[in-house]
Amino acid sequence: MLSVETTVSDLVVERPSRSRVFEELGIDYCCGGGVPLVEACAGAGLDLDKVLAELERREAGQTGDEAGLTDMGLDELVDHIVETHHAYLKEELPRLSFLVDKVANVHGGAHPELLELRGMFERLRTELDEHTAKEERMLFPACKEIEGAETIPSLPFGSVKNPIAAMMAEHVDTGEGLGKIRELTGEYAVPKDACNTYRAMLDGLADLERDTHYHVFKENSILFPKAAAAETALAGG
Repeated sequence: MLSVETTVSDLVVERPSRSRVFEELGIDYCCGGGVPLVEACAGAGLDLDKVLAELERREAGQTGDEAGLTDMGLDELVDHIVETHHAYLKEELPRLSFLVDKVANVHGGAHPELLELRGMFERLRTELDEHTAKEERMLFPACKEIEGAETIPSLPFGSVKNPIAAMMAEHVDTGEGLGKIRELTGEYAVPKDACNTYRAMLDGLADLERDTHYHVFKENSILFPKAAAAETALAGG
C-alpha cells in the first residue's frame, strides 16, 4: 500500500513510472515534489482515493525500480542523464525553434499569443543550453571525481553543494518558463485552424515539458543528494 504521507518525489524515486501518472494529473514531482501525496492532491484539487487507485492500477504486475536509477553510482547516473536528457535537448531544441518561429510567422496574425510564445521559447532555449553546458563542464565532472576519490577532492567552487544549489535554483526558473508556455498554448490545445506544423509544435512543446520534469527530478531527487552525501562521507561525516 502507498503511504499518503510519503512525498511525491520519494514515490517517484521508489518507482519512476509513477511520474507518468503525476504528469497526466498535473502533480509536480520535480521541483515541487517535496510535499506528501495527500497535500499534493489537495493542492491540485484531486480526489486522493482516485489518485491512489490510478497509481495502484498502473503498478499492477510491476515490481521494483524499472529504471534502476537509485542503484546507479554517480558516474553511471551522470552518463545516463547526459546521454538521455542532455542529448534529447541538443536535438530537440533546434527543431522546436524552427517550428515555433514558422508557426508564429504563419499563424501569428490570428493567434497573437504565438508571438509572445516565440520570445519566451527562445529565452528558455538559451537558458537550457547554458544550464546543461555548466553541468557538463563543472558539476558533473565533480560528481564523478567525488565518486572515485579516497579523500575529499579540492574543487574550484569549494563544496559540490554550491553548484548544486545554483542548478536547483535554475531548475525552478525552467519550470516556471515551461509553465508559462503551457499557459500560452492553452495546455497545448490544438486550435481549429492549426496546420500539421502547428500540431507538431504543440506536441513537441508538451514532450519537452514532460522530459524536462523527469530530467530535473533525476537530478534534484537522486543525483544531487547522492553527490552531496558522498562528499560529506569523504569529509568524515
